[in-house]
Amino acid sequence: MKHFLSLFVLIFALAPVFADETFRPRYEYDDYLEMELVATDGQEDIVPNEQTAVAIAVAVLSNIYGAEHIEREAPYNATEHDGFWYVSGTLPKGKIGGVAHIKIRKKDGAVMGYIHTK
Repeated sequence: MKHFLSLFVLIFALAPVFADETFRPRYEYDDYLEMELVATDGQEDIVPNEQTAVAIAVAVLSNIYGAEHIEREAPYNATEHDGFWYVSGTLPKGKIGGVAHIKIRKKDGAVMGYIHTK
């Protein structure tokens, strides 16, 4: 009887390890995780033009430095080079200081880095 009880406890303790995934509750994010991601290889760039690059830059930089601060550095200039957009703010004439700069990959819109000069 003692061995039977020990075996029962061991099986009960290991049951979650061997349990099938179908027994776990489903959540909304499970549907998202099961989606097939779309590869961008050979397709058009996700960030095809200056306007899109600036919109991404302003959204990201506003989250980091604050929307009011980033709005004061408008207009933003975007330059494309070797598959990346380099977006920089504009310092008003007569002002001393720096502006935000950000590097965005054209292929997928990934932010590769950012800085705010002084």
